[in-house]
Amino acid sequence: MQEASQGKKASMRHLYLYTQLLLAEANRQGRPVRLQWGQIATALIEPDPTVQRGLLITLPAVAAVGTEEDAVLLRALIAHEVLCHGHHTDFDVVPGVGIGGALENVLEDPRGELLAAKSYPGSRKVIREGIEVLVHRNVFTGPPTDKPVHPAEILTSWLVTELRSELLGQSCLDEMSLAWRKLAINTFGSKLTAAVKAESLKGTAAASTGDMQKHARRILELLKLAKDHPQPPQGGRGDPSAQRGTSGAGGDPQQGPGNQPGAGQQTPNVPDQGTPRDGEDKASPSQGQGGFEPDPKALANAINAVLSATKEDAGKMAKGLESQLVEGNRAMASGGAGHSHTHEMGEVSCPRSGSPEKRSEHRCAARTLTATLGLKLADLLEARDTVQRRKSEDGRLRSGRLWRVPLGDLKVFLKRTTQDELNTCVMLLADESGSMDTAFGSQCDPFVSPAARQAAKARGEEVRPQAMRRMHAAHRTCVAAGEVLNDAQVPFALAGFNTQVRFYKDFEYSWSDALQHFEPYNAGGTNTHLAVVWALGQLVDRKEDRKLLVVVLDGDPGDAEVLRAALSEAVSYGVEVLFVLITATEEHRYQAMRAPYGVAREPSELATAVFGALQAALV
Repeated sequence: MQEASQGKKASMRHLYLYTQLLLAEANRQGRPVRLQWGQIATALIEPDPTVQRGLLITLPAVAAVGTEEDAVLLRALIAHEVLCHGHHTDFDVVPGVGIGGALENVLEDPRGELLAAKSYPGSRKVIREGIEVLVHRNVFTGPPTDKPVHPAEILTSWLVTELRSELLGQSCLDEMSLAWRKLAINTFGSKLTAAVKAESLKGTAAASTGDMQKHARRILELLKLAKDHPQPPQGGRGDPSAQRGTSGAGGDPQQGPGNQPGAGQQTPNVPDQGTPRDGEDKASPSQGQGGFEPDPKALANAINAVLSATKEDAGKMAKGLESQLVEGNRAMASGGAGHSHTHEMGEVSCPRSGSPEKRSEHRCAARTLTATLGLKLADLLEARDTVQRRKSEDGRLRSGRLWRVPLGDLKVFLKRTTQDELNTCVMLLADESGSMDTAFGSQCDPFVSPAARQAAKARGEEVRPQAMRRMHAAHRTCVAAGEVLNDAQVPFALAGFNTQVRFYKDFEYSWSDALQHFEPYNAGGTNTHLAVVWALGQLVDRKEDRKLLVVVLDGDPGDAEVLRAALSEAVSYGVEVLFVLITATEEHRYQAMRAPYGVAREPSELATAVFGALQAALV
């Protein structure tokens, strides 16, 4: 029962929308970041060629709905890529190849995260939570006991786990790093392990990616030096031969260090061998009496294997944290299988042409509804304790005086006006699918367009009102709401949707101009869930305290599971989504989602439906 309830709660995360919200937050805090989705195996961040100082992040396709742990991994991925690499990695530095490039990944990740934590302290917690999920999902693991491990993987896995455990406070890796360290000492000896650790710490503290690269290359030099000038093998408690009860440095001819594989092969993983003495400091392996040094031949073979290793030989931990975060994210590892909605709904450009006559026709058709909405809509928009009115000030500068006065001197204005404005923005979204081209209610439409009057007059016929259609009801509701919002100086946008989006008015475009080219258009299916996600993406960067999305449609929610996840995500980021239903056919589906909505069964109930949706959102 507990697992079922947890799964139900986890399924409410809309990962695609959550990614947009995370990047919007990153944009507010640092360099601008643009998102694109691609069929790639890992995340990629690079300078954006279209935006000065901007970043372009490419992510693998992701399923729309994921678990809470998937959301944690996604948050850690964005923090790691944007704050660590985007802000602190020098993209002009050419990465190394083979094991050299793998060591650079090992050092650059903690270096960038340490630097990011100075400006963004919360990033340390976000990434640590992602690491904890990776441990829980067995992406980060200790040395395997059932198969040999390549010396290059021993080296990189030990460094990754130990640097993260000690420098970044990711305590979930403590035991894991100790196990890898024991294996590293068994393979490379205490002195070389200590020297590599010291050089790695210098690399993580480097001021630049180029300096870090020098320390990664220095580690390879240390390996070559140790091979050319080996230390004599030492016995004692750390000596594998002493632990096995055998005599001589070679030990067991089948298992001893004298029979380690050569370059390109793998070394046996014997976790109970080469362990440091009891009580020995983990950060500083013993280099004196009791420290373990392997047989020179075994050490040479292990080092040759490392120096000739490929990035694949270095193991998955050497690929960079972004690869592990993608691998552990089941919604990404599936390639977006299932509900894959990682591509934004396509937009159809609207021609910026029209006529004042069309504008007048829209206003005339919505005249009664506008008057009704205007009586109460402004009060409902501010009927929330957290919404306050803000002062809006404008004026004309006195240019001849401006340079002589201190900043803030109000006398620099020739004229200045102050007025109150609602600290609210609204997105209006109208259904334009084919189902909207059907009759609405039993009442006739009292409005007859001038074109219809002229055509009837030319035929010598009497002008007769026709039954109102759903598309007319939806568009008039949007026009009436736009008139009221425009008069109240509330920023708003207007779009229509079916299988694509028609963006009639953004938040800065003139409402008067938008009305000239706004006209009902109905065709195709209804992708309400995708349209809502698109609209929420338009709202995430708005600065207003209150953000409203009003969707006017005939009821089809599209993919209800995805829509429910999007609504839950919107609430967590302070965006309110309201539905105005034209007919009550699908009312039960919105009740099941517990979404705020109002229902109009007749044209005369449109204003009541809008009020009902707003009031439901205020409960």
